Formats: sequence, C-alpha cells, structure tokens
Amino acid sequence: MRSAPARGILISDLRVRAALVLSLATFACGGDPDLIVADFSDELVEAAGRTAEISVISDQDCETLMAVRYEAVSDVATVIHRARTAYPIDPAIGVLDEVPRGQAIAIDLTVLDLDDNVVSRGCIETSLPAGSPATVEIEMMGLPVCDSDPRFIEIGIVLDASSHMQLANAALGNRVIDSLQSFLDLPAFPPNTSFSLLAHGPTEPTEIVAGTENTDAIKQGLDQFRTGNRGEVRTFETLILASSRLRTRAVCARRPAMLVISAGPDRGALGSFENAIIGIAGARGDTRDDLYTFGVALTQDARTDLDDLITDNSLGEVISAGTESAFDNALSQARFRFQGLVGP
Repeated sequence: MRSAPARGILISDLRVRAALVLSLATFACGGDPDLIVADFSDELVEAAGRTAEISVISDQDCETLMAVRYEAVSDVATVIHRARTAYPIDPAIGVLDEVPRGQAIAIDLTVLDLDDNVVSRGCIETSLPAGSPATVEIEMMGLPVCDSDPRFIEIGIVLDASSHMQLANAALGNRVIDSLQSFLDLPAFPPNTSFSLLAHGPTEPTEIVAGTENTDAIKQGLDQFRTGNRGEVRTFETLILASSRLRTRAVCARRPAMLVISAGPDRGALGSFENAIIGIAGARGDTRDDLYTFGVALTQDARTDLDDLITDNSLGEVISAGTESAFDNALSQARFRFQGLVGP
C-alpha cells in the first residue's frame, strides 16, 4: 500500500518569505500597496499555482459570482477592475491600485496552474478603507464554497483502454462499452446532469469529450474503445487531468464527481500517484474540497491501486467487478451514489 503525500511546510514558508521580502522592498521605496493574500490550507495544493486572475465586482455578491466560471463573471456582474498576474502575487505591482476606496465590492480570486486549469478559487465581499492600505485575505478552495446546495452534477468517466482492459473486457463478455452506454441512457440522473469522458492506454491521458449534457457525444467517444485496447495503464495521470478539468468547470449549482473504470496496475510516472490523491482530495482534512470518486476495479491489481487512492468514505468508494453481472451491479451502485450528491 502506498502512503499519502507528506504534509510539509517548506513550500508555504518559501511563499510567505518571498511575499514578506517583496512587501518590505516596496515599503522601503515609500509605497503603501494593498495586499491580496490567498489563504490556502494545504501547501501541496497551492504549489501548483502559477497565475492569479483577479476580478473586482461592484454590484453582485460572492454567491452570484461563484455560480459561474471565473472567466464569465462579467456575464452576471459589473467588473470594475480585472488583473492577471503571476502567482504568488507580487505586492509591488499594486493589483488593487485602481479600485475605488470605501465602496462595497466583491473580489473574485482564481489561482491557475501551468495549463490554466483552476487550482483554487475564492471570493470575499469587502471594501477598501480610504487613506490607508488594506490586506485582503481570501480563503481558497478547489471547489466553490456556496450557501446553496448543488442541484446538478458533472460525472467525469475515466476509462482504462489499455491492453489490460482488452483482457478484462473479454472476461466480461466484451460488454464494458455497452454497459457504460446503458449507464448513460437511464433516466435516473437529475435533470441537466452533464458528463465528460477521459481515457488512457492507446493515447496519452486525454479528455475525449468535455463536459456536456449530450450523452450521444459521450457514447460516440466510448465507441472508439470497443476494439484496439492497447498501451500502458496510466490511471493516476488521467485522474490528475480529470480532476483539474472538473474543478475548472465546477460552479455553485454543479458538483463534479468521477467514475473510474480500471483494469490493471499503474506503473507510471514518478509522483503521479501523489498528485492524483491531491486531485481527488484537494485540501486534505476539509471535506468541502473532496471530489467524490467511484472506482470500479476489473482486476485485483486495479483494486489495489484504487484502494490506495480512495482511502476515506468522504472521497468515494471502490467496488470489484470481474464479471458482467458484477460490472452492471457496480454501475447501478455508482448511479445511486451520484444521485445522493445533489438535492431533490
């Protein structure tokens, strides 16, 4: 059994020290900058951040802003200031210099990774005091923190299409794709449920179909994996990609989750297991950041990998399914779990 990544303090310390040095340098030059502090509870989540997107809003609250993706806040609110800068944020650049003082505002802060996927996002309703610099501290989370419960879900299907799947699928009467397409057909999901499809094996870990309510598009994506399963198992890397894309699309009303179909052991890239755990759990110890993951293991090796990833009931569960009937039962159980993620 693999161990979860250790929780050190080095990354946080370096970022804090860098911010302090920059702040002191700025004050030494006579400036009094406003500071935005991204409050991460987990330094390993923060470590992926490379870019900050800052939107200052004059006429809406955070609940409204978090109901849309960060790049779409101008569709629901008046943006009076917007900035894009490197992360950690350099205090010397004065990202809030042009914001009116003493006015009620909301600040939407999004931290992105190298590929512009959302690492974390936060929002605060505040005002900047007249005549003095302000320090604005914003709690950062990988999933939106909202007053209202989610009403919709996006289910990311992560499919093992490696050479191991070819063998496992034969034991299931070559019914894996048919069963997954039937899973999409059933009317048991809440209205406006969306799906995405990611796969590994014949290709690099790839998002085949991005989030959509069009189940026919997902079925067509699945059809290409009926035959020709080959290549190595890369479950962990694909989970990293899936969690990044799902968190990027997450908004208040729509909760993301993953259905992982795995057929073999992952012997992949160094660090991929640890980063997959971070992708699923987000900030460890805070269940608000968990990305619910339902794993279906077609072999014992796959079961071992998924058990190592999903170590807590709040993160999801794993079921073994080595026969056709067991696989169908596992998908039924997954459907029941996904239904329970959203209100009636």
